[in-house]
Amino acid sequence: MQKAAILILNWKGIEDTKNCLKSIKKSGEIFDIYILDNGGEEFDKLKKLSDKQIFILKTEKNLGFPGGINFLLKKLIKKYDYFYLLNNDTEVEKNFASECLNCFSKKIGFVASKMCKFDNRYILDNDGHDFLNCGDFIPKNRNKLAKLSNKKKFIISGCMGGLCISKKCLEDTGYLEEDFFLSSEDSEWTFRAFLYGWKGFYTPKSIIYHKEHSSQKKIKDKKLIIKQQQNQFFAYIYNAPILLIILNIPWILLRDIFFIVISLCLFRLKQVKFFLISRWYIIKSWKKILLKRKQRSKKQKISTFKILKFQKNFIPIYFIYLINILKKIIKS
Repeated sequence: MQKAAILILNWKGIEDTKNCLKSIKKSGEIFDIYILDNGGEEFDKLKKLSDKQIFILKTEKNLGFPGGINFLLKKLIKKYDYFYLLNNDTEVEKNFASECLNCFSKKIGFVASKMCKFDNRYILDNDGHDFLNCGDFIPKNRNKLAKLSNKKKFIISGCMGGLCISKKCLEDTGYLEEDFFLSSEDSEWTFRAFLYGWKGFYTPKSIIYHKEHSSQKKIKDKKLIIKQQQNQFFAYIYNAPILLIILNIPWILLRDIFFIVISLCLFRLKQVKFFLISRWYIIKSWKKILLKRKQRSKKQKISTFKILKFQKNFIPIYFIYLINILKKIIKS
């Protein structure tokens, strides 16, 4: 069997981490587990959990999700062939990692698990990411019945809360964008890998249960909220072929107008403010964007027309989102 490791980050979430480890132990998986205390605040307590299978590391400051994962990957890349990235706010089913490993082939670079809601395990959190014509990546099939997602399939992007990646894909694609810190780093990396010629895959046989956005709920910093908006667009603009961007400009502009108008109608003025600030920052970052695009374009192998086969129209999807928001408002 090729060597694999499970990588988990901890940030002010030791109880979640403990429960996650208990779940892994029950799953029957015997892979090495590496836990990074991102900032070192709970390192002494976590150290008590270490054994022959569990290794505890720490950083002196919080590196964010991509920085923490890169820290582990750089330390371990010579030792393992595969890495299963698992959120600490999850519980897992039997053979969750092995089922992903069974899916790898020469062309497959990453494999996503079926992620279900932690509190309602019959409902999907996601089975990969959908890529929209407005440049957004969103959780695929979120809030649908989990039993309906029972077929293996190729995907363009996936969630790193439950994603297995190969060493060869990592070496070719490069590490995660550390500047993203908290969000959209998984969309950016998997989309980049896809454009470099690697295939993404989803298996319903690997099942995990996820507490949605438990780390992000601890964040109250306005700058990070704005950064989430920036990251979502950077994941797209850093990588998308120029022809795809040109074709999608009308949809991108329509999406932005749609968001601003709906937010104003719902009196969500802060959201509009944060959104406009994020867009202004993106415009000011044009030099960085051009540099990233130049670096990536040299290795891209996938044509615009192949990407269009995966792309979905954002209007019907976001219209459903709007209906759900209005239902919540009416109930409250």
